[in-house]
Amino acid sequence: MNAAFGPERLPPLPAHQLTPEQQAICASVRSTPARAGLKGAGQQRLGGFIDALLRRPPVLRAALQLSDSLRVDALLPMRLKELAILCIARHHDGHYAWAQHETLAVRAGVPPPTVEAIRHNLRPDGMANDEAAVHDFVREWLQHEFITDDTYLKLQSQLTDEAIAELMAVVGYFRMGVTILNAARVALPEGAQPLPPRRVARA
Repeated sequence: MNAAFGPERLPPLPAHQLTPEQQAICASVRSTPARAGLKGAGQQRLGGFIDALLRRPPVLRAALQLSDSLRVDALLPMRLKELAILCIARHHDGHYAWAQHETLAVRAGVPPPTVEAIRHNLRPDGMANDEAAVHDFVREWLQHEFITDDTYLKLQSQLTDEAIAELMAVVGYFRMGVTILNAARVALPEGAQPLPPRRVARA
């Protein structure tokens, strides 16, 4: 049995069961354009891991506050942020996260051949220097838990220390998000296709 697919484990709560605190969070989420535009969001579904974490409002509020900081006060170019998110989604077989961010990445300037290579767990050819530095940093961290000095120095040649700190927070936040989505088995948006099986990564 494939544990990635099946009945949703923490589906959206019925509206009549929501507490005033949960209702307030729902209203805030729906008034934020960046969240209201999530694929699969609708009258009954907020999208992403929000529906699952709505059961614990303090935790969800903290997660959304970090999300807002990484989105509104960002130093990291969106192109590099979305590239990092695709690497995270691919590493964790994050089918839902990939469906949400594939189009966003292309809109932000990630070349489609780069997206396609990451989809198949390959190192893209022809990346710009900053893209290669971010890709290799994120992939090495995900695969080995630690980062070599050579990889870090390559990243440091492309980004300021402040942007590197933000990238680390982006990776931590989206790893949390993708793994919650997987554990809660959040349903794919209508029409979205799951990722293909991972190949052995090519350096």
